[in-house]
Amino acid sequence: MEQESLVKRNPRGKFVGSRQRKMIINAYKSKLEKNPSMTIKNIRSTLSKELGIGETTISNTISQYRQHKTVSSPNKTKKFKNIETTISNTISQYRQHKTVSSPNKTKKFKNIET
Repeated sequence: MEQESLVKRNPRGKFVGSRQRKMIINAYKSKLEKNPSMTIKNIRSTLSKELGIGETTISNTISQYRQHKTVSSPNKTKKFKNIETTISNTISQYRQHKTVSSPNKTKKFKNIET
């Protein structure tokens, strides 16, 4: 029985940098060179098992390389930093909208005679 070496998987949600993307492209090229009749789906699943990176990431990286002939580093800002800032931003936007656009509340000023 053949024993596989354990590959450390890339954690879900962790960014794949340009160095890893170049590694994906180099491995893809070498697989394609060794076996040109191999389908992309098979190459993708094989690379995922060997490199420890998800199949979707590998597929996206390969398609980006085919279109632009380069790979780029990802934007490292997350959409939702944490739930507290999201909730506080939503509440402040709601309060601001409520005070600005309330048609029933009109301020009446008294005329002051001097």
